[in-house]
Amino acid sequence: MAGPFYWHWWHAWGGRIASHEASDPSAAASRLLDMLAWVPLQGFGLAASLFPDREGRAADTAANPTSVRGRLQLARRLSGDPAQRPRIVVASLLALLQPVPLLTELERDLLTLRVGETLVAAELLDRLIAANYRRTPLAEAPGEISLRGDIMDIFPYAADLPLRIESFDGEIESLRSFAPGDQRSVELLGETQICLSGDTGGIRRGEGVAAATLVPQDAVLVTVEPLRVAEQAETLRIQSPAHERALRIWHKETAKRTRLDLQSLPGTLNPLDARSVQSLAVGMKEVPAALRTVAAEVERLLVLCQTEAEEHRFSELIAEAGGVPGLEVRRGSTSRGFRLPGLVLVNHRELTGIAGRRRASTRRPTY
Repeated sequence: MAGPFYWHWWHAWGGRIASHEASDPSAAASRLLDMLAWVPLQGFGLAASLFPDREGRAADTAANPTSVRGRLQLARRLSGDPAQRPRIVVASLLALLQPVPLLTELERDLLTLRVGETLVAAELLDRLIAANYRRTPLAEAPGEISLRGDIMDIFPYAADLPLRIESFDGEIESLRSFAPGDQRSVELLGETQICLSGDTGGIRRGEGVAAATLVPQDAVLVTVEPLRVAEQAETLRIQSPAHERALRIWHKETAKRTRLDLQSLPGTLNPLDARSVQSLAVGMKEVPAALRTVAAEVERLLVLCQTEAEEHRFSELIAEAGGVPGLEVRRGSTSRGFRLPGLVLVNHRELTGIAGRRRASTRRPTY
């Protein structure tokens, strides 16, 4: 049992906590996980585990392989030995509504491989394709499989590293895990078990059971911002009958367990009026003028540069443009700048418009 301090935050019960918030499913859960990471839980034997939703949105679209891997790994831990179960789980409402394989399916899909045993590569390949694995030239991401002659590479969804199986005349000669980036061997194995379970699909067309049913009976469910969660639940409910059924299951499961709701309340004492600095992403030519305008409005203006070279170049640019009164250029980093009453802190890369850009996704062909 955790000490009283944790009762103020998440209410620990016998060492297991399940928490969810759902205004922005993946981002909200990640923020809560970040918050838990800052609190000294390790000394109490507590570590937070993220249970992601399969694709980051409510629509039943193609799943994110990394998310599927995280879901299957955690499903196996929740379904297995109670001593190995995670003690804190952070999840969005959407993640708990989406299906995961039944425990019997996870056990059925557990494949044991040993050096010297027979392997029928074609049969294993068909089994993996039926489980929604993708055949590719190289197994570089979860859910990919590659077959090149007598070498079969498998990257199971529930594994941290892919497995290379080398055989000769139908007999396994070697088993080794390898790094997906450079394809170099990591560990030579005489025997290994891999879980072949794949993506079970979304709420509408998925198979298996709702992830909410895996929550232990003695768990305490901590809901962060319950009003926002209820709003998200209503948004999901009207999408389809399948979403409505999934929510009924969720409410049935939560009724069996102890709950704690954490709701922020409006207040007028010492308000923290934090605002975005997105308006300063004007490009380097316009930055000096934009910063001079801001400097006239606040008591303190800081720009953070990640490296000494960036700090030197930026300071030169400001000096050549006539300077900015009161500007402080420091070396440091922040993912996003912010504006508070009397203070503006901004990342140098936000000013140039670099920070926050997303790389265009590319689809690899299926073989």
